[in-house]
Amino acid sequence: MTKTVIFSHGKESGPNGTKIQLLSEVALRKGHTVRSIDYRKCKDAAARVGLLKEILEEYDAASVIFVGSSMGGYVSLMAAHTYLPAAMFLMCPAAYLPGYDLPEPLRYPGNMEIIHGYEDEIVPYEHSIRLSKDSGAVLTLLRADHRLSQIHGQLNKRFECFLSGVE
Repeated sequence: MTKTVIFSHGKESGPNGTKIQLLSEVALRKGHTVRSIDYRKCKDAAARVGLLKEILEEYDAASVIFVGSSMGGYVSLMAAHTYLPAAMFLMCPAAYLPGYDLPEPLRYPGNMEIIHGYEDEIVPYEHSIRLSKDSGAVLTLLRADHRLSQIHGQLNKRFECFLSGVE
């Protein structure tokens, strides 16, 4: 079944960032539609969550996959607490940083995967270990920094496998 992949970018990024472009190509090649939300006018996470929830009113939850990077990962997690997407793919999510607390208990019943670089200088990879334990998500730790630019090939492969598991 065709899904809509909704991308949520990080705090310092934009809707056409490198990772979003790379992963959009994978999603489109697999027959999904993509939507990348522009959060640049929303500086705080709560405003971004509100914008995502507003946009989600256009979709049936079962037809949506969230993909979030850094703050976008946190935004996806917060929206998923009330709106259950078919799946989530998170990259270096900003969970458990000051001001980025998550509801407890955090149990997401869908397919969720986290990719995090253990050389991340912005969001400690230990936060994703905790998130994986708290949520039951699959976690992959790779030699990369916060931007994951060193592992684009691996990221594409992981995302393609993830989408295959959701389909």
